[in-house]
Amino acid sequence: MLVCTREIMNLKGHSKVAGRADDKSFLARSDLSVHVAAPTVHARFRGPIQFGIKNHGTLPIRLRSGIRSQTSLG
Repeated sequence: MLVCTREIMNLKGHSKVAGRADDKSFLARSDLSVHVAAPTVHARFRGPIQFGIKNHGTLPIRLRSGIRSQTSLG
């Protein structure tokens, strides 16, 4: 399943700033894998970040708005 963030990352105007999007470990402990095909958020990017997710467990997982991901800038 493909999901995206509600927040818009806006690096436009910052030609030397890039970022990285990663999953949080509590999701993996719930048998939910978050796949970020291209974890690097390039300089001048503007838009939501998209993730692929998959439930590897036998029980359904309820997703809700507001689950946090991890983003770093550098």
